[in-house]
Amino acid sequence: MAERPAQPETTVALLTPLGAGGVAVVRVWGAGAAEVVRQLFAPTHRANLPEADRLAIGCVIDPATGEAVDEGLLLTLPAGLGFELSLHGGVRIVQRVVSACQGLGARRLDAGDEAGRDELWRQAAALHKARGRRRPALAADVELAMVSARTGEAVAWLAAQEELLGDAIERLAAAEQGGPAGRLAAGGQLRLQLERLACEADGWMRALAGVRVAIVGPPNAGKSTLLNALAGASTAIVSESAGTTRDYVTRWANLAGLACELVDTAGLRDGAGNLEAAAVALADPVVRSADLRVVVLDGGEELASGDEQRLAGLGGPTVVAINKCDRPVRAATAESAARLAGGGEVVRLVARTGEGLESLRPAVRRAVGANDLADLRAGLFCRRQRERVAGLIAGLPGGLGEPGGQRSATPATREEGLRAWVQYLLGCDCLDSEHAG
Repeated sequence: MAERPAQPETTVALLTPLGAGGVAVVRVWGAGAAEVVRQLFAPTHRANLPEADRLAIGCVIDPATGEAVDEGLLLTLPAGLGFELSLHGGVRIVQRVVSACQGLGARRLDAGDEAGRDELWRQAAALHKARGRRRPALAADVELAMVSARTGEAVAWLAAQEELLGDAIERLAAAEQGGPAGRLAAGGQLRLQLERLACEADGWMRALAGVRVAIVGPPNAGKSTLLNALAGASTAIVSESAGTTRDYVTRWANLAGLACELVDTAGLRDGAGNLEAAAVALADPVVRSADLRVVVLDGGEELASGDEQRLAGLGGPTVVAINKCDRPVRAATAESAARLAGGGEVVRLVARTGEGLESLRPAVRRAVGANDLADLRAGLFCRRQRERVAGLIAGLPGGLGEPGGQRSATPATREEGLRAWVQYLLGCDCLDSEHAG
């Protein structure tokens, strides 16, 4: 049976995405965390909970029933901050453990809402600081962004940012610290570097968040074949019969490092029957809300004027894929493709064999304004960083201002503003340190 509830400031949070997976990590945090964990976890080879930064294997128990829920690993966090439970990643197991913590009085944090995300960020920063990380605030940014990273390229880019972005911020601070003459000489370059970081932030954040791409076009153009080729699996049924696709089909795919939710839709054409028309209507809101539309045309077939008008009416960013280019492409089809692209890219490919996909993938990334995650360089990747750098730019010229963007009036307040700015972004004071250069 459960004992008394945890103290109100105790929280529980799932640190990994909810869904089928190999491992799930649940964090119990706060003054009452040990009380919760003692009722939830029975170590196998020891009587007590492990020491700080040590692991113990044991049985996870539902305190309300005494039933064994799972076998897992318990990590004790340093400085009495809390605990992390590594479980098998089944959805039911995770839900039972989180619910059990809530039953013991822990408040659940959800990374999906702003308040929960902010609190998880504060926990991560405190944890990294307790472990002696040099840039705990930046490390916390990376940790939270990793939770939603969907591609290997996203993980690698984020993992590099603690060093790349941290070094870039410290170099800017070191240049600003060099006295009035140094600030005057570096001022123009400082603004350029800050504006470049701010300008590129949306592209990095879009690349990390992923996008929805609707695959549209007339029947038998090869839309389902293209979806299967991009996804690397037979998700959509492929047939020579027009109108095979009824309900729209979705599948996540990695396109040159960009996570894309691909949506295969029913073919658009004049003279569609009631069932086909209903399928088109069902997918229409999804198509119009997508970040990008990939229009697939059969290179050997001319596009009817009514179909072209219907496709053009979808609006929004568009990439046109002329498919079946292993045979001659009709001039009229190429002209339709250019009109539909509206200044965007036109790619020729053979979806059946994969020829041309290496050109389509980066074309999609460029069309949605996502940066290339293979480009390992410093970048802002969360709202917290972007807002603070924007505030800093508002305080120029005249040197770095306060973190909120107010220009410093004296060397003393300018120095204070610089320290506060670096402390906020990185979680450390790099001034007058061996790293400042």
